[in-house]
Amino acid sequence: MAHPRFAENGRDPVAMSTEQEGLETQQLRWERAARLADREADRVKPYLEAGRTPPGYEVYTREQVASGDWLA
Repeated sequence: MAHPRFAENGRDPVAMSTEQEGLETQQLRWERAARLADREADRVKPYLEAGRTPPGYEVYTREQVASGDWLA
């Protein structure tokens, strides 16, 4: 039996939709991304207001970013 994500030929299944359905799907994705961003902003706001770095984040100076040191 094929993995449920793949068709029998091992490739991703294809779905056809109208242009309108595609636009609606994209709008739903944008709305979901906005909700997630708002939720994350609400989560980190208390840390930032207290002058602390939120868990899972790192702070870099402009010089570090400009030089690429933050990538190391």
